[in-house]
Amino acid sequence: MDPVLLPRHRGPARAEGEVMLDVQYKGWLIEPQSYESDAGWRPRALLIFSTGGSTYEHRLPAALYEMHETEEQANIYSLQMAKKWIDDRG
Repeated sequence: MDPVLLPRHRGPARAEGEVMLDVQYKGWLIEPQSYESDAGWRPRALLIFSTGGSTYEHRLPAALYEMHETEEQANIYSLQMAKKWIDDRG
């Protein structure tokens, strides 16, 4: 099944009007949260799961050595990393 992309406007750290796409995957919402550091872009994702009126969040950072030249590349990696994390947990 293909992921569902949900447009979400970000807070003031994003340029005005810029939209980041979140992905729904196997009942989880994956929100890429990559950020820029001195060495490049660091992948990071927020995973959100809601069930029975409760919402669970899990922050998933990449390994310290994982850096990318652009935010887009880091976000693509963060989505792949998050999907693997979800798949590994059934």
